[in-house]
Amino acid sequence: MLPLKGERLCFAGRDYLCASAAASGYEGYMGPPGWQACVLTPVEWAFDAAEAHGSGDELRRLGATLDTSQLFDAELQGIPLEARRIQRNLSRTLWNGKLRSHARAAGGLAEGGAGFATTLLNEVQRTGGQLREVFEQAIAQLQNHALEAVFDAALFQARLAIDIMDRNLYERANDCRWWALDVRLQRALAAQGTVQAQAAAVEAQRVLQHINGLYTVYSLLLVFDPQGRVVAVSDPAQADHVGKQLDAGWVSAALALRDPERYVVSRHEPSPLYAAAEPTCIYATSLQHEGQVVGGIAIVFDGAPQFAAMLKDALPAAAGEAAAGLFVGRDGRVVASSDPRWPAGTAAPLPAASLATLAAGQSLRTELEVDGMVYAAGIAMSQGYREYRQGEPASSADVAAVLLLPLGPRLAAQDATVDTGFVPPPAQAAAAEMLDIAAFSVAGQWLGLPAAQLVEAVEQPRLTALPNAPRALVGMLQHEGRMLPVLDLNLALYNHAGDTPDGPIIICRNDSGQGLAVRVDELGPVFSIAAAQALPSPGMRARLVRGAESSSQRMLTLLPPEDLWAHIGVAPPGQAALAALPPP
Repeated sequence: MLPLKGERLCFAGRDYLCASAAASGYEGYMGPPGWQACVLTPVEWAFDAAEAHGSGDELRRLGATLDTSQLFDAELQGIPLEARRIQRNLSRTLWNGKLRSHARAAGGLAEGGAGFATTLLNEVQRTGGQLREVFEQAIAQLQNHALEAVFDAALFQARLAIDIMDRNLYERANDCRWWALDVRLQRALAAQGTVQAQAAAVEAQRVLQHINGLYTVYSLLLVFDPQGRVVAVSDPAQADHVGKQLDAGWVSAALALRDPERYVVSRHEPSPLYAAAEPTCIYATSLQHEGQVVGGIAIVFDGAPQFAAMLKDALPAAAGEAAAGLFVGRDGRVVASSDPRWPAGTAAPLPAASLATLAAGQSLRTELEVDGMVYAAGIAMSQGYREYRQGEPASSADVAAVLLLPLGPRLAAQDATVDTGFVPPPAQAAAAEMLDIAAFSVAGQWLGLPAAQLVEAVEQPRLTALPNAPRALVGMLQHEGRMLPVLDLNLALYNHAGDTPDGPIIICRNDSGQGLAVRVDELGPVFSIAAAQALPSPGMRARLVRGAESSSQRMLTLLPPEDLWAHIGVAPPGQAALAALPPP
């Protein structure tokens, strides 16, 4: 038994990825019992698709703007989450190490020892950055392959859909020509205008009804005389058409045919011969008896359910309800659709130029955004099959298959500038007074606190809720045997919840030994500057620190520690709490 899902298979001494599929059936026909289709792809080629198509940069650009989580199963979705967790833990460890290093230096540890510790931590941080880049590249490559697979599937299924349609309609062209050779129908039409006309019409109706009972892809079969008057129909329930004059263009075109191998087909348009005058195609040719045209035969294709069956068969089984298949005319009007958003006759969700220049048999893939969802679109133009429309010049009657497979919703527009975070400025040489700062980000802004008042950053702990507490006071946590209030700086400073509810928590301690925990979004550098480099801010108690030239965030706000305590109702103990910040 071949594996139905992709598995590794050794065949003739070579490793392949193998996938096979059993028949899903088409309108109830399951094919020969036990048959399966099997595809083998050499392992060394299996994942080179993005580069082979020269679309790696395009896929990376697209992937950066989409939420592609739905393309991955739970195990694969966990890879970037685990990578971020590892990186976050490493950053926290480094941050705490630098805090302790600065504390030892401030406490009188030999300068060389503190300097060595800082150098070692910086080297670990550099290695961590390299590790992060490896993770990001691996995740980006995984995403590229996933996107490439969806685009390939959309294009393949679009080609399959148009092939199914071409071969299906080829059979319709065959049917009308074949049935035109039925001598019973020929004699019935030749008898019109004679005393046997009524009996001949009944015989024609019996023949048509029998044929239509075997070929259910048609809603109606009919024969008409040389004046276009309906003589007989296959469905007694539609006998009201008998005797009526047909004036559509395909009628005169069919009556003009002399070659039994020729036929005509109507445009895909509404017809009174089809249910509720919905759009469909009608195939017709002439009926000849003893070398004379005695009328014509027309077969009304049951377009709505038949086109729906073709599209259903072309849609990937695992695509889900968000996928869509359409047959679209060269003019951009929908012929049939699996999605109720685009019923027959409406405009397809495609740029007008995408079909206008597509030659017969050509195909393309593109991205398409509809209602905030981005799709991989495969588009394939009909090329006919055998003598059915093959080799004909481009016309408005051409039809293309369009397959839409969802990639994910579009993310909010982001600044194209690469965020390097906050890069501290170089400390002024021989400064009389130095200031140690621990940086972090909240709501996209870089903030800092005097390192002397910080103990450590802790991994997200379990919080105990506080009833009736201010909104910014999100709970209590236990640290070194003491319960500390937890202040969410997103809520405290900007009055909105942050995007990282599992962000790091920093333990602060004031000069009175009181503890406070603050939740932030991201940890930043721990650095030293000259006290004079902390510039006063007009109208504010906070200070401003300019970043280095290489910093994408050019300014850091140095918060007064006592302002944090004020949020939980703790008054500063005299001026002692202000000692961490030098006067301007």
